[in-house]
Order: sequence, then structure tokens, then C-alpha cells
Amino acid sequence: MIQDPAGGDPAKPPPAEEPAATSLERPAGVDEDLPPGTDPPPRPTATYHAAEEKALDFVRVFLRYEVGDLSPEVRAGIREHADARLARPLLAQPPRPPDAGSTPPPARVLKVDGVEAATGGGFDVITLIERAGQPRPLVVTVERRRGRWLATAVG
Repeated sequence: MIQDPAGGDPAKPPPAEEPAATSLERPAGVDEDLPPGTDPPPRPTATYHAAEEKALDFVRVFLRYEVGDLSPEVRAGIREHADARLARPLLAQPPRPPDAGSTPPPARVLKVDGVEAATGGGFDVITLIERAGQPRPLVVTVERRRGRWLATAVG
């Protein structure tokens, strides 16, 4: 019996090669209306999603805080989701609650309107909130601190 120098069986045909992807192919779901020569936008990564999720955790607590909810749950949430340089001044000088009985309900998060890279390696997470029927943006900057994503600025 004659053996193939490459070590294969001469009676078996060589395995078929996978067709190579061409540079003209775009990943599924990429906008086909992009102008020629334009790169598709980067796909969100796990890092992006983790930063977005942690920013939303902070926003949900912050919206309660800003209408005067200073419950232990809200205070703990601010300490948990914000860097100390943001949490300390928020907790040291909380907003003044309005007159008794007229506390407005907290705003609600409508959606995340975008996530952009921020200086320092973090992300600016742009949320759209609704207060008293009026939508407005609220931007939270999150950065990796102490091995986790924490809010470092809000505005």
C-alpha cells in the first residue's frame, strides 16, 4: 500500500476547503445603505453593555434621590453605584425636599439614547428620562473603579 507523504489515506479525497470570505461581505444586520468605503459602526461589546447597565442602576437611584427620597435604600444605592468622589457630596448636601405633601414622583427612564466613549476610558451613558410628562436627557459618566463600573459624574 502506498502512503501519502502528508500522512493521509490515498483512497480518501482531501477535505473540501471552506470558501474564503471576501472583503465585500458585511456582517448580518449591518445597514446596507452605508456609502461605499464607509465602515459599519462598531458593535456593542460586553464592556459597553456592562457600563450601560451600571449607569442605569445609578440613574434609577438618583431619580429617587433628586426628589428628596433619602431613605436608607437610596443612600445605600448611591454609595453602591457611584464613586466616592460623586457619592460623598451628593449625600452630604442632599436636595431639599419640597413642602410636605407636594413631593413630585421621581422621573422615569424612557430609554438609553446612546453610549459614547468618555475621556479616561469610561463611557458617557445618555439616558432619556421623563419628568412631569417632559422628556429630557440625563448623562451619566461611568468608569472602572475598584474593579467595577461606577458613576463618576451626572448632569
